[in-house]
Amino acid sequence: MLSRSQAVTSSISTSMGEKVDNLLSEKVTKEITCNPCGKVFRYGIRTPRILPCLHTSCERCLKPKSSGRDSRVEIPEEELVADDLFAQPKVTCPICRKESDVPGSDLSKLPMNFYAVKLLELIDYF
Repeated sequence: MLSRSQAVTSSISTSMGEKVDNLLSEKVTKEITCNPCGKVFRYGIRTPRILPCLHTSCERCLKPKSSGRDSRVEIPEEELVADDLFAQPKVTCPICRKESDVPGSDLSKLPMNFYAVKLLELIDYF
């Protein structure tokens, strides 16, 4: 039978262990979840990409939203300057709203957040 002090110590350790587990679970969940949409990252669908502003978002949240109508304005070719002809497509960070260039017009060329990927692999979720 446990003495009173051993029972109290055991109770405190269990309580502390549960708090650590809950805190760890909360922190890991935050790291493997896309902040803008709240969904867990998934390879190929919601691959975590790091923007130059250092925020991470899934590819789906980085894709430009379709407004249902063509919002492009046609500019006559003679009015275009060299910067317009060779301009890189931009992506807006859904967290801080900073615009960044998309390398090669391909979101998959943005660096993957391997920290989030590794956490997903550890819990066999990726």
